[in-house]
Amino acid sequence: MSSDPDDYAQKFMAGEGALASSRVRMPGWFFGLMGGIALLTVVAGVATLATAGLAGLFPILFSLPLVVLVTLLFSHVRVTVTAAQIVVQYGLFGPKIPLERITHVSAEAYDWKKFGGWGIKWSRDGTTAYSVPGGSGRVVRVHYLDDKGKEKKVVVSVDDADGMAAALELARAGRSASPGVRIAAELSADVDDEIEAAAAADERLRQKR
Repeated sequence: MSSDPDDYAQKFMAGEGALASSRVRMPGWFFGLMGGIALLTVVAGVATLATAGLAGLFPILFSLPLVVLVTLLFSHVRVTVTAAQIVVQYGLFGPKIPLERITHVSAEAYDWKKFGGWGIKWSRDGTTAYSVPGGSGRVVRVHYLDDKGKEKKVVVSVDDADGMAAALELARAGRSASPGVRIAAELSADVDDEIEAAAAADERLRQKR
């Protein structure tokens, strides 16, 4: 996870003021599969040129661009957290969630059986998944209220689920992580400070007694 988003996130996902960002790439077999489909499309078009004439070019002219587009769109799951919202994007899909509408944030392992695989999936409890196979196998879970006040639930593949969950909690609290410092570490330090303060207060109370 990084607080320095790439050019795409900066341009299309409000990443200029990003507190945290994540980009998870599809595994190599996906690109191999799509490349194989593209190659078969070209071979089929060339093979039919002799008998079908220019009609043999149709698979290349129409199918090949579609294969390339699908490969580009669904090659990454991206997440950006700003001071105002979290933006999820898988292809052209994904919510933009205002931080004030978030009711729950956590990190967990992705249960592909519950969702029936990877991609844009839905579970029986209404949770929407934006997931890719491989990586750490962990996702960040976000519950939030939509425009009508109805609870929505999403899980998203990120490169550091615990760090992203911590980043969201910090953003909701109105704080940003210091450059070059891991957000999870900052949150842990805050918790340690609170524990120490509570212990000191307890010690003072015992001394008064």
